[in-house]
Parts: sequence; C-alpha cells; structure tokens
Amino acid sequence: MVVTKQTANRASVRVLFLAVLFLATSVKAWAKNSFTLLLNTFTQNSSTGKQVVDNSGNENMTVFEPAVFFSTSIDSHTNISISAMYDAWSGASDHIFNSTTSASGKSSAGTALTSASTPTTGTTPTTGTTPTTGTTGGTPSSSSSTGAKSGDASDSTYQTRKAFNIGSTSKYGKWELSPRFGVSFEQDYKSYNGGLNVSRTFAEENFVISAGYQRFQDSVYAFDIATGVFTKWVDKTTDAFDFSVSQLLSASDVLLLGYGHTLQQGRLRTEMNTVNTNNILASGLPERIQEFMPETRSRDYGLLRFMHGWSDVVSTGVDYRIYSDSWGISANSIEPNLTFDINDDAGFVRFGYRYHQQAKTDYYTEVATKGMAYFTSDSDLAALSSNEVSVLTNYSFDVGGRNSDIKSIDVGFGASWYSRSNGLTGTIVQGSLGASF
Repeated sequence: MVVTKQTANRASVRVLFLAVLFLATSVKAWAKNSFTLLLNTFTQNSSTGKQVVDNSGNENMTVFEPAVFFSTSIDSHTNISISAMYDAWSGASDHIFNSTTSASGKSSAGTALTSASTPTTGTTPTTGTTPTTGTTGGTPSSSSSTGAKSGDASDSTYQTRKAFNIGSTSKYGKWELSPRFGVSFEQDYKSYNGGLNVSRTFAEENFVISAGYQRFQDSVYAFDIATGVFTKWVDKTTDAFDFSVSQLLSASDVLLLGYGHTLQQGRLRTEMNTVNTNNILASGLPERIQEFMPETRSRDYGLLRFMHGWSDVVSTGVDYRIYSDSWGISANSIEPNLTFDINDDAGFVRFGYRYHQQAKTDYYTEVATKGMAYFTSDSDLAALSSNEVSVLTNYSFDVGGRNSDIKSIDVGFGASWYSRSNGLTGTIVQGSLGASF
C-alpha cells in the first residue's frame, strides 16, 4: 500500500465505514434532531512497499480524522443529514517523496529517481491509474496521490483534506428515496460527487429491493518525476452502481444478495508510485520511474449477507464478497460477526473477523523492463491475504424528561487490528459522542 493521500483516503473510507455504523446505531431513527461527533485515528506500519521512491519500503502512516454529523427531520416523511470531515495525516513516503523529488521545491529534479531521457521501458509515463483495491468491492474513494505542491510549506510531513456531505431520505408509502451530494478538497486533489439510492418494500416490508448510483468527478494535480514539476490538473471520473434484494426468511433470519459495478476513467495512476528499472544512474542510485497504468478500470462485486438471531440478546451474521476487475485482480473475503444487545436494545457490542485474499493485477512487477505497456509496484495490487479483527460498541442513555431538550446521549467506541501477508499492519481506533434532541 502506498502511503500517500490515496492511502489516507482509503483509511478514511474504512474509518468512515465504522463512522456510518456508529451513526446508524447511535441516532434514534427519525429523531427530531441529532448530533454526533466522531474522532478517528488510523496507523499503519510496513517496511516492504516496493513502490516507495527511495527503495526503503517505508509505508508508515498516521491519520487523525475528526468528523461531525447532524441529522434533522423536517417532517414525518423526510430526514436531512449533513456531515463535515477534516483529515490530517503524516506519511513516511510522502516525506520521502517530497524530499527526494522537487515536489518539495527544495531538491533537484530527477537526481535520485530517473534520468531526463525517455524511460528504458520505451513508454513515457504521462497518464495512468489510481488503484483502490485491497477490498473486494464497493464504491472506490476519491483519492489523491501526489506530494505537496512546489513552493508550499512543503517539507511538512502533515497533509490535510476537507470534506462536506449532505443527503436526505424521504419516505413515500413503500418507497424510500435518498439523494446525496459531497465535495472534498486537498492540496492537489478535488472531488465532487452526487448520487441517488431508491428502495421499495414488499410483502408487509419483509422483502426489500434497493438500487443506487453515485458519480465522482475528480481532478488530480499531475506530477512528473522526470522533470520534477507539477504539470496540470487532469480529470478522473467514477460511476458506481449497486443493486440488492433482502428477504426476511423467518422471525430470526434475514438474507441479502447484492451486486455492484464501478467504472473508472481518466487519470487513474498514483502519482507517488514508482517502479525500479534496475538501471544505475551516474549518481550511483537506482533509476525509478512512475507507474504507468490503463485509463479505464471496470470493477464488479457480488455480496451475500446472512443474519440470524439466536435470542433477543444474541445474533450472528456473515458477509461473503467476491470481486473481479479489468486489471486482472480477483478477490474474495468472508466476514463473520457476533453481536450482543444490551439493556433491551439500548446498546450493543459487536465482535468481527475478516479474511481477505486477492490475486495480483496483470500489471504488477517489481522491475519495469522494455516492452511493458503498463507497470506498477503498488503493494495494494500485489497478491496478498489479510486478517482483521474488530470490536464495536455503542450505548444510548435516556437523560431527558418530558420537558428536557436533550432526549438521549449516545456513546460509542470501535477498534480494529489487521495484518497483510506482504508485511503491512494497521490499527483503527474510533470514539463517538452523540445527542438526540
């Protein structure tokens, strides 16, 4: 995994997955108003990243992400939700990249990376792909991948992202419509997105069909390692479709089947990813060139989810996901969980485990050679397996009487630990505090 804004955003997506779960469980459905504060931290460690520009393999990173969510019911049919996030992260390879190239505005272009001539592979890297694998499907994050802008306070290892999202859910009889819009800004990445989810219930709400579409319109500030300068803003688009059906099989069993398709086009490579050529420059350092990837990527996944309630207190569930894409990656994951309800649904504790396995992309290589049309050393796109364990808990305290403005206080905590077969480990810790009023 490259330790860049791209990785930070992928971390953010994983952290925000927990955030959404916190929000869904801590906010009472269709409360008049609710507010939730989330504090997320993420750390990862690795010394085996083949794409790191100075050959050190250092993929260490720390992310801190506070987020706020506000929800209000404007009438008995419509609920509006707003969220704002601020990411700050420190990545070892960000600092390495900024120091080694002129992305920091302080070092001479290409001295340690590459000669100014055309790469020995015979391909001049000018466009490519931003991978977001390591998962088995779902909507990819809008993620950036370059170092700090030339001339910025660029030797700082901290970088930031600001994001704002707004959405609504409206119920019309058996139908539910949920449009959403969002923006995200970084020093060298801009993202705008919008989408719509539609669902309908049947058979006294025992059967549900849901379909959704989301569009990301992104811009990347491209960086050229060979010349050591940022060049221009280039576009990247993502169109994501998903469809699911769920059926209440009995009073204690629920089954869900889902499918998703994603099409990415444009500047999809990761700006900070490099590949060794095994050529030694006059400086004595190995020549490295930027990865070069296709400008189109099609991704598909299927999901099977089953939940069983053993009693009013204990339930279990399992997710199985299968994934494939046009870059040659195939993957599957299984994720069982065990949940204990507390005090008549006032809270819960959930324990989870996830196993993931994937094949490498057709373009993965540790050495770029002449004749290769596309190449990458991104550890996210290598063959790997991973194990993750997690715990998540939330409790809602009723604190208000009939005349009190605050009806309940919601407190949550979550943590997960994971390791990958290619040497990367990570930890996510999250806390939440919310109120309904």
